[in-house]
Amino acid sequence: MQDRTYYKIVYVLISYICPRMPAKVNAEATNGPVPGCASQWGGIWHQLQRVRSNDSCLFTRSQPGTLYQFWQRAYARDLISFAQRHGCESFLELGCGRATTSMYLADKGYRNISLVDLSRDAHRLAASNFNQMGLRLPPFILADVRSSGLPSGSFDCIYNIGLLEHFDDPAEVLHETYRLLKPGGVVFMPIFPERTPTLAFFLRCALNPLSFARRWWRGVAPDEHHIKRTIAPCTHYENLCIDTGFSWSECMHYNPFPKVVRDSFYERKVVLSFYRMAEWIRNWKSRDFSFRTNAFSSVGYLLIAGKQAR
Repeated sequence: MQDRTYYKIVYVLISYICPRMPAKVNAEATNGPVPGCASQWGGIWHQLQRVRSNDSCLFTRSQPGTLYQFWQRAYARDLISFAQRHGCESFLELGCGRATTSMYLADKGYRNISLVDLSRDAHRLAASNFNQMGLRLPPFILADVRSSGLPSGSFDCIYNIGLLEHFDDPAEVLHETYRLLKPGGVVFMPIFPERTPTLAFFLRCALNPLSFARRWWRGVAPDEHHIKRTIAPCTHYENLCIDTGFSWSECMHYNPFPKVVRDSFYERKVVLSFYRMAEWIRNWKSRDFSFRTNAFSSVGYLLIAGKQAR
């Protein structure tokens, strides 16, 4: 019995120390969205609408109070700057969810905005958030992002935050995006695959070495809502855009500010203060996208692409 106990202890220790590679998801699969993803998101929007919290509305006119608000504000700033450089006037958010990015556009005075999402709970949550902030809710179309039913060639800019990684094959979403774009239109799509930035790994190990080293070696866990995400390199999305018909595309590493601790006083008061200072320095030096970074620190990717002008 003592020998068995000894071997069990050794096995547990080895399982904590020895690396286990995360299971890879086939980036060339063609089965549409990850199973259960749509219904899971609907449940999340329903819960955020029923029990209001900091995550219910990520739009803020003051200093961000959470890391997610900090991220969303930066994504919106980069989108607005990108759209201005390309002279965009009409916008569509595919898979809008709570529509935080569109709230920033509306707050800046943009009026020609449309929203598409499959979830009625997302519609109710977005409507509540716009109303809470004194903004007019744009037209909201309840439809699948792969087949919206909207007229072709309707928008100058199509964007979303974290959509493509929830599809085993995002080509259908990109085909619909291409169809809806006007000639000369552009795409802005941050993507957050199932990965942990190297910088986040070192920071997490410094703060809590046992817990986060164990999670790292066992493979990257699903996000906090346990929604599956695919794994694919930057070049995969660039090639998909070219195959779809876009005249140009670029997929860059994006967002150098990883989440290193769970929501806590430490994150809100210490981590965010440091991130805001670093963001200010980056904005001062940035020439295009304030969140552009490298593979060492990136939380995800940013996919931009354009349709050939006539």
